[in-house]
Amino acid sequence: MDFGYYLSKYREELNDPEIIIYGCAECGDYDCGGITVNIDRTEISVIWLIKDENKDLKFEFEKNLYFSAFDKFLDRNL
Repeated sequence: MDFGYYLSKYREELNDPEIIIYGCAECGDYDCGGITVNIDRTEISVIWLIKDENKDLKFEFEKNLYFSAFDKFLDRNL
């Protein structure tokens, strides 16, 4: 499958600032124990922010390494 097809098919979901990275195994809903992440980019990094009621969890990845990992995955699987 071509990545452009996948991107256009899921563009609306990808535009949502909260991306579901873990959902309920029964229903797939994040309101049922799921985890969402907000993804932001800077000049040098990609930042994942997971918000909880009482605290935030931040992961910061070096931008080139981050996209390189996805490129390797796409090369192997698409």
